[in-house]
Amino acid sequence: MNLTDIETFLTLVETRNITKTAESLFVTQPTVSRRLQNLEEEVGIELIRRKKGMKQIELTEKGEAFVLVAERWISVWQEMNLIRQEESSTLLTVSSVDTFNTAVLANIYRDVLANPDNKLKLHVQTHHSATIYRLIEQRQVDIGFVLFNLNYKNVNVRPIAREKMYIVQRDCNTALHSLHLHTDELADRTEIHFRGNINFENWHSQWINYGGISPVYVDTYALLRRLLSLEKTWTIVPASVAEQLQQDLPIIVSHVSNDIAPPERIAYCITHKNMSDYLKQAAKQFESAVAAYVREKGWN
Repeated sequence: MNLTDIETFLTLVETRNITKTAESLFVTQPTVSRRLQNLEEEVGIELIRRKKGMKQIELTEKGEAFVLVAERWISVWQEMNLIRQEESSTLLTVSSVDTFNTAVLANIYRDVLANPDNKLKLHVQTHHSATIYRLIEQRQVDIGFVLFNLNYKNVNVRPIAREKMYIVQRDCNTALHSLHLHTDELADRTEIHFRGNINFENWHSQWINYGGISPVYVDTYALLRRLLSLEKTWTIVPASVAEQLQQDLPIIVSHVSNDIAPPERIAYCITHKNMSDYLKQAAKQFESAVAAYVREKGWN
């Protein structure tokens, strides 16, 4: 079977929509339809029901049964790919949300690159948490780092980091130089609203009063850093992001002095429950390195 056709089928199973599948894979709708047809011809069964006017696709009974076969096929393909690698090394696919990748995992990647005796090869990806869960479930990613706990039958979830939140401002003449700040003191300034988990967003909606100044919403470190270069801008970020910003920009970091502090950001490590011995050992090695780094920083 063709890997591309299998991946297209599994994406369609997730989206239940040919248009969304095409957008997700950056191909045209006819390409998606052709891949599905090729797969059906190869396996000799009808996988989806085709009816005019259907917005959402439906799997046939055999199509539903084929989902498990397709996922196992992807797993076998990945293991075969590992065998093709040098015997002394293992390829590990890591996926993480943007800021955890930049502010935490990048330090682990550097250690891997700097170690001449390292036997681990990394394929690094950046995705949103929900996407990482799906990729782990489909065995397209080996180890993931996400910002919320979802209940997936085949996914192990373990907390890996717990970080306090801090106010960060550009260090300039107009900045408020204080070790502790209440968010009301920043009401006349522009917040670069760094999106957090649902607990942080609930806290934020109760405590932040913008007045007449609208915030700018961001979810990547690169954009956050770029916008914080402007005067009279501020943000609330986890400890690791604040530390990374200190390395990249002249900033002031302050504790949040509101009566109720913002909830800590919890990051989770996720893996598939049924991994090959190759990947299980590599994933455990990588997770241990992340846990050690987090403990060293006091973010556990």
